Amino acid sequence: MMIRPYGGRELCQSAAVLRRFAGVAALLGVLAVYVQVLGAPFVWDDHHLIATPEVQELKGLATYFSQPFWSNPELGDARAYYRPFTVLSLALDRALHGANPAGFHLTNLVLHLLNGGLLFALMRRYQVGALSAAALALAWGVSPRLAEAAAWVAGRTDVLATTGVLLALVLWRTAEGGEADRGGERAAGQISWLRRAAALACLALGLGAKEVALAGVVALAVLESRPRALQAAPPRATKRAKAPEQAPEGDDPPQSVKQTVERAAEGGGPRSVKQTLVALAPLAALLVGYLALRSVALSGASAGVTEATPTGRLLLGLSALGHYAEMVLWPFAPALQIGDTRHLEAGRAAAGALVLLGLVLLGYRQRAALWEASPAGELRRIGLALSAVGLGLVLHLIPISVSVIAADRFLYLPLLGLTLLAAPSLTRLLEGTNGGRARLVARGFALLMLAALLVTGAQRVADWSSEVRLWTRAYHQTDRRVPVPGIELGNVYYRAGLYDHAHAIYAAAARDSQHPIAVNNALNALGQRGGHQEASAGLDALCVKEQLPKTCLDAAIAALRLGQLPAARARASQALALAPGYAPALALQTTLAEVATLAGSDTLKTGAPPARLAIHFRLAMLSGRRLEALTLAQAVLRTQGSAEREAALEYLIRFGPPDRLVALLEAAQTGPLSPDLEAAAALRITTAEELLAAWPAVGLPLPAPLTEPPGGFETRPY
Repeated sequence: MMIRPYGGRELCQSAAVLRRFAGVAALLGVLAVYVQVLGAPFVWDDHHLIATPEVQELKGLATYFSQPFWSNPELGDARAYYRPFTVLSLALDRALHGANPAGFHLTNLVLHLLNGGLLFALMRRYQVGALSAAALALAWGVSPRLAEAAAWVAGRTDVLATTGVLLALVLWRTAEGGEADRGGERAAGQISWLRRAAALACLALGLGAKEVALAGVVALAVLESRPRALQAAPPRATKRAKAPEQAPEGDDPPQSVKQTVERAAEGGGPRSVKQTLVALAPLAALLVGYLALRSVALSGASAGVTEATPTGRLLLGLSALGHYAEMVLWPFAPALQIGDTRHLEAGRAAAGALVLLGLVLLGYRQRAALWEASPAGELRRIGLALSAVGLGLVLHLIPISVSVIAADRFLYLPLLGLTLLAAPSLTRLLEGTNGGRARLVARGFALLMLAALLVTGAQRVADWSSEVRLWTRAYHQTDRRVPVPGIELGNVYYRAGLYDHAHAIYAAAARDSQHPIAVNNALNALGQRGGHQEASAGLDALCVKEQLPKTCLDAAIAALRLGQLPAARARASQALALAPGYAPALALQTTLAEVATLAGSDTLKTGAPPARLAIHFRLAMLSGRRLEALTLAQAVLRTQGSAEREAALEYLIRFGPPDRLVALLEAAQTGPLSPDLEAAAALRITTAEELLAAWPAVGLPLPAPLTEPPGGFETRPY
């Protein structure tokens, strides 16, 4: 029996199969890293975005195109963002999946995978080798820095904008060439214009998702302003022809001299000014329409930006550039809060100046490669436009409504642009025919980088899949003068009903940052723990000082807890004066009216004990006196035939201490729970167990216990 050696033909066939499925393999790698996000909760701004009326219920299209993206009346904040397609996509998710975060994360995951596939397809259209294109698409897709956009529901703005830009680029590239070979010049022209129209529609989608899609407009404008690259025959035409030998990946496919001359005659020469203006007219019309819609929708929105002198803004921009250069060169240390616009670092600004100088010198040296009329030159120009414009928009030279100097999610499109910019050189290095030893070293280094990115990317997505893990890490990574990690970590414990832990975190954030929201939240947590007098005094002073709707609303609630109805009404009215139509303040006014009615009822004074108990429980519940309401709820549950029994059981489950909830329910002898209440109790218990297990990593001591002054049936000050 003869054993046939594994020859060169078999190796070539294996390599061909590998190249054919390289893109699919890259997407499977991205999916393996991100699939865990389907179990992630809503995080950070997700809670606010999902709660907006435009997301909770589908509205008419005019509603989405006539309002700012971010409107937070609690803080008197309506920022100058215009992202109607992002809000519409969230509303569609809400209609399809309800309040289940898995559905929202699934949409983000699908869009991120689509972007990876489009990136691969775009590189292949510009003759980047299949293996190099797959490796670059995989590296981009699993980069830890991009998890903030892809694994966070609110990060969809960057993901959806990039989808629109990539679709536009792929369609525009397809419309540029190869059609005359398939159906005559007239039919080719019709197809070309249809594809250009589709590309413009996709670009409009990107602009309606986030302003960063302006980079796509610039990229297409640059392409239209330059001579068209000499293109190879379209892939469908070349597949029909079989050649005994294939050109190495990364090289232009073979073509006849006649084809080359014809294509050069069609589009390789310089355009006249008139031709250029005609080519740019559709892009200009799209841009004018977008800016007009944006200006109308944002006519009443505040800028909400960091105030700075021109010199200060230049230093801020250089500092941001220094941060982004470090983030690109070292993608393995993602962070949630990078710098603070209130605290500039001179060293970082100096580093940014050096980076800027280096980029200018590098661009000058590579100018010939950037402007050559070839597929590689076109791809480099696209990458340069996407990275330069995408990054330039977030360097604070144009004021933006963020408090950080840099953010991982802002790299989503610029990093894709850098990938395109480097692709021709990398494919020549990794798949070229020369430099054997150097090529082997480069391939080995590329494999190590991919492995490191896969591991670190999976870890970062795991961070985003656990709210407490994400914010605990951010709390320890970030300068304590930056309040957001402390506020958000405190919010996680507060929502879980662990008010002692939340108070400890809020108090530390308030002490370190002096931020009014940190102070406000610390006082709220103090009130939940029973310190009503101190909380009310502090919130009242904060309302007077800050004049924010939220601080005045919380001051009204604190006054209600003390039974001070006139003061509560005054602060609620002040909150409404600061934010007309503020829904929580309107709801509080209704609650105040109900409390006044119950407090003055004859039943409270002369009724039977069970009826008086029920009214006292309802008063404590409506007034936010949590500890008293829990005590009364247990008494109601032990009273047979009480009309408030069901409300008392629900209150106990939703507001009782989650670490002692089982014992409280057993003591109250509640019996079997309804499926909804049983699920709510189980969720609170498991969430509390996770948070309590993570508490030692926070590293803060718990505050001393507080006791609320005891209240009797006749002694409540209503």
